[in-house]
Amino acid sequence: MNRLKQHWPAVRAVFLTLVILHAIVYGIQTPVLSIQRLEHEYWQPLIGRVQGLTGDNEAESRARISRYSQQLANAKSYVTWPLAWLYGLLRAGQTWNMFDGAEQQSFQLYIDMRREGTDTWEVLYTAHDPTAAFEAERLEYRRVQACYIAFDAAAPGPYYPFTRWVAKRVFYTFEDADEVRVRMRRLDYRDRAVREARPERTLWAHGVRITRAQFERDMAALHD
Repeated sequence: MNRLKQHWPAVRAVFLTLVILHAIVYGIQTPVLSIQRLEHEYWQPLIGRVQGLTGDNEAESRARISRYSQQLANAKSYVTWPLAWLYGLLRAGQTWNMFDGAEQQSFQLYIDMRREGTDTWEVLYTAHDPTAAFEAERLEYRRVQACYIAFDAAAPGPYYPFTRWVAKRVFYTFEDADEVRVRMRRLDYRDRAVREARPERTLWAHGVRITRAQFERDMAALHD
């Protein structure tokens, strides 16, 4: 017992070092990249770099990356298995994509306008579309984004007042605007192959339509 007390600081240091190293390894991102997944244009820069280093053609580079990614994921699972169950039990297994807000099911904001005398909807704003960038600077400001992002089953509290603010901006900007539609397009990232085979899984949610007549009544009521 005395010997254990004597060497305890060194033993504790070893244990703490192992735990820290284990947590670092556990936190490393090790995605398994299938050959099908590597066909997406997102991975072309990586494939190009591998081709430059190895002299492989494109198909050989995809196969090499896919094989190595599987081997790396297997190696990580072997190294981390002693404590992996504990991370799962405590729900403490966050990897190094810290503060990553993307979920498997997410939403994309759409703002549409219908002009007076027509039944056609025009897309005024949606993300990553340079042809639909109405009020993009305001809508993409992080504090405004909090009004309409990061929700699934229910809308955030400020969402419906936000839709009325959007309608106000549209009606003041376009004199012939007769109706505004604000809605969220549900984007399902859980299974790309199934999603592409079944596009009906991508649906709309939290749609709000406001006519100019409704808007003018509401504005008049504020001043009554």
